[in-house]
Amino acid sequence: MTMTPQRPRTDADSLKALHHAIETLGRRRGRPRPLTDPHHYDPADALCLTQSLILQADHLLPELVADAYDHGYTHPEIHAFLGLDHTPYWAP
Repeated sequence: MTMTPQRPRTDADSLKALHHAIETLGRRRGRPRPLTDPHHYDPADALCLTQSLILQADHLLPELVADAYDHGYTHPEIHAFLGLDHTPYWAP
């Protein structure tokens, strides 16, 4: 069964997944748990780890877009998956 991809959104699930990713990356880099350990919380760690994930995702997007094209998705569909407006800038 094929599921219809959803438009991107932020919600409790994405926040929980992001917190988990930040903490996992922090542990892999030998840092304390930056978001949930109030005794060792360092906002600089949380910022650096979050930005590392953002940069990694930014590098991954072109590959994912190419894969979507290879799987037959259209330009408007890919725009929708990315949360982009497909309306041409010259449209009234």
